[in-house]
Amino acid sequence: MRTYLTILLRSIPALRSICVGGCVGVCLLWTVPAYAVQPYTPVHPDPLTEKWRWRTYPELSGRGLKSMTEASDGSLWFGVDDGVVRYDGIEWVDYAEEDGIYGSSVVTLCATRDGRVYAGTDLGVSRFRQGQWERLSEGDVTWGVNRLSVGTDGDVWAATVWGAMRMSEAGHVLYSSAGIAEALEALAPEVRVVAVPDAVTVKRHQGVHQFGASAGRRTGRKEPRESAKGYTRVRPPSHDDRRPARPVEN
Repeated sequence: MRTYLTILLRSIPALRSICVGGCVGVCLLWTVPAYAVQPYTPVHPDPLTEKWRWRTYPELSGRGLKSMTEASDGSLWFGVDDGVVRYDGIEWVDYAEEDGIYGSSVVTLCATRDGRVYAGTDLGVSRFRQGQWERLSEGDVTWGVNRLSVGTDGDVWAATVWGAMRMSEAGHVLYSSAGIAEALEALAPEVRVVAVPDAVTVKRHQGVHQFGASAGRRTGRKEPRESAKGYTRVRPPSHDDRRPARPVEN
């Protein structure tokens, strides 16, 4: 018993030191400001500004590049002043007017899912299929192709100075105004032309809208309609312009 008491009395100073040290540590922690850990937010650079993503093709330098498209096999096709250039990742191949392209300066290109490539020039449209170019534009008129696009059904549409031409395996159809259809009947009788109405009227609950189809542009004119109460409502040009309806003049 005496031995345990002696050990306890001898350990009191050590216990006192531990208690004093613990209190001092708690006070220091209480007075020091604490900072929360900020979450890490990764910063991604803009891929357009990373130079290693870009590649320069000196083979196209000075050739008047106007258009490009990617074929279904991954090859790149470029429309230049003197024809079309194909690049498959290894070899460059040039196609010119003597290879079957209708016209020299290719302003637009498009590719279909089955591997065909279409080229548009000031003269008309050409198609690359099974390793050869062939002329698609009919008649002896200058078509002036501005753009080529592939529809959801696989048909190719060409925006020309005469109208919109749809090209499919069944044949080609030009959609244009009645005046152009009459002119092409004399210039290119083999071309099938579907006359588009000069105006299309669409009825909606806001009013009656009339759109002009001449030259493929929308006029946006809105015609008035008579309501059941004898008032004529014309949709204002702006949604914020809420003018009251005016009575019909007899």
